[in-house]
Amino acid sequence: MKGGKLTKKAQGKFNISGENMEWAGKSVSEKTYYRKLNKIFDTEKAVSFEDIKFISYKAMRKKLGK
Repeated sequence: MKGGKLTKKAQGKFNISGENMEWAGKSVSEKTYYRKLNKIFDTEKAVSFEDIKFISYKAMRKKLGK
């Protein structure tokens, strides 16, 4: 955050096959992509969507005491 507003720190993207990786709009190697990503985001603490346990809305309300 800067001045109470969210600011973009970095931008990267890649396709699922690991090809065509980009950082800040420029084509980069996989090694460079992950090096830059790890500078701003601790990927060791990342959680895959596959690892997230989903519960129903009703069960969540019960856990929250609502």
